[in-house]
Amino acid sequence: MLNAQAEYDLGSYEKALARIEPFQEYTENKAVRVRIDWLIIEINERLGRWDVAKKLLKDKQDSGTPPEKSRAKAHLDLFEVNPD
Repeated sequence: MLNAQAEYDLGSYEKALARIEPFQEYTENKAVRVRIDWLIIEINERLGRWDVAKKLLKDKQDSGTPPEKSRAKAHLDLFEVNPD
């Protein structure tokens, strides 16, 4: 997880996504799960994979924790304001 975050911070989004893929089904720790989910969303946003990012955000808005729902709504609102 930390290596994926480091790759993301360095702007190596494809490498970050590759590093995090093995953890996509991780469920042991809720806090880690949340970090994984948001890192995947942010990577897809950075890579311009808007359809994937929007779907993940809508899933978070529907079934996330209250803070995740607010965060997802904020991201989706930005997409609405700036669709390009």
